[in-house]
Amino acid sequence: MNDKAKSRPKSAAERAAQIQREHLAIKARSTFSRSFPELGVAVQGGKVYKGTGLLKDELGDLAGACAGVIDVRRPSPMAGLLTGVGPKLGTTFVRCSNGAEQRREIREGFIAGATWNRAQQAIRDFNGMADAVSDS
Repeated sequence: MNDKAKSRPKSAAERAAQIQREHLAIKARSTFSRSFPELGVAVQGGKVYKGTGLLKDELGDLAGACAGVIDVRRPSPMAGLLTGVGPKLGTTFVRCSNGAEQRREIREGFIAGATWNRAQQAIRDFNGMADAVSDS
C-alpha cells in the first residue's frame, strides 16, 4: 500500500474535516505579521500598514485588499549608465477595500530579473494572504 492511499480520507466526513483543517491552517498563516518591502507595506493582525519599519500608518483591512503592477516599462540599457540611477521597471501598488493605496516604484538594480521576480513573488504572497482572510 502506498503513502497516498494511506493518507486519503475514507469518507465524506473525513474529507470535510481535512478541508477544514487546511482552511484553518491557511487562515492561521495569514494572521502572522509579515512585511513586504517590495510593495512598501506590512501586514499585522489582519491590517495593512504603509511602511515596513517602526513607524507605520494603517491603510486598511487585509480582507478585500489587492496588490499588482502598473506602468510596466522595458528599460533602456543605457539609462542607468547615463543617470547613475537604475531605470524604472514599473510601479507596484496595494489597494485596500476602503480605497487607500500605497505605490512603490520598482527600479532596476544590478540584477534586474531578481528585482522583478521578488516583486512578483511579493504580489502573489500578499494576494494569497488577502484571499485567505477574505474567504473566512
